[in-house]
Amino acid sequence: FMWNPHWQCFVWNENSCVKSVEQSLDVFFPAFDLDFAAVVELDDSTYAAPYGWTSNVSRCNHDLVHLFSNTRRWQKSPLAEAQATGCMVPDDRPFIVQQFESLDGAEKVIVAGAHFPHPHYGPGLELYKTTASTDPLREGIASVKRATGVEKVILIADTNAWSWIPSAVILQEQLQVAGPAISSSLERTCCFDNGFAEATKFDRIMANFGSHMDTTVLYDGDLPSWVNQTHGLKKGAFHKPVFARLHMQEETTALTGWTGWAIFAAVILGISTTVLALALCGIVACRRCRGVGCKNWEEDSSDSESQS
Repeated sequence: FMWNPHWQCFVWNENSCVKSVEQSLDVFFPAFDLDFAAVVELDDSTYAAPYGWTSNVSRCNHDLVHLFSNTRRWQKSPLAEAQATGCMVPDDRPFIVQQFESLDGAEKVIVAGAHFPHPHYGPGLELYKTTASTDPLREGIASVKRATGVEKVILIADTNAWSWIPSAVILQEQLQVAGPAISSSLERTCCFDNGFAEATKFDRIMANFGSHMDTTVLYDGDLPSWVNQTHGLKKGAFHKPVFARLHMQEETTALTGWTGWAIFAAVILGISTTVLALALCGIVACRRCRGVGCKNWEEDSSDSESQS
């Protein structure tokens, strides 16, 4: 789960924005039964997650990111080196990297929550690659991987990457995380002040394992009134929350794709052939016995019908 309500909510706090965001989180956590969540710019030190979830926080000056985890399924690694925090640019844009282990010991994973800096605006990939300032996060992930030996990585971030920047470029090239790049779909989640423009598909969830993700954008219809943070001509840059479900393997059904239809057609053809063969055998048999035998059979049938 990824959400950046943005700092205006907590500084201006018009229409009870702070209370509304925190009440929404209290609903989202159990409703989606979240494993992990990153919430950016949740600037309220008194907020406590619902029972069953805990959080770590990384702060760079006024910017901060919380990384929440489900304590009924996951526990943090006790190793000090299993966590890394830092700023992606000096005194701004925080990240946190933490290794977790499932309570049954079956799974280990590294989860990173981050608020990326803004890259320069322009077409193509090279400008993004040279201005995205992702090196500190890359080093943080690499250090936790070295310390724990865990290779599975989940990234939950306000990436500030333009819509034409594939998630694979971020995960595989910028952060040098080996493996596939499984990503939430790129959605128009940012921002209230720009009308959720096509170019600003910033909020993403990625992993280097699994088969695919299902993506749900919340508040994707009419926005609640507390989203509107306006001071004169300035508007707040509220982001819509993103929920993603990571599937570990492709689901298969009996009748999907060309293979399924081929099997279906073969079965129908087999049944039709059998029925046709039986019908033909009946016709041939009747013709061969035409005469006394057939006459007797017809008479027996008539007698039987008249007695019923």
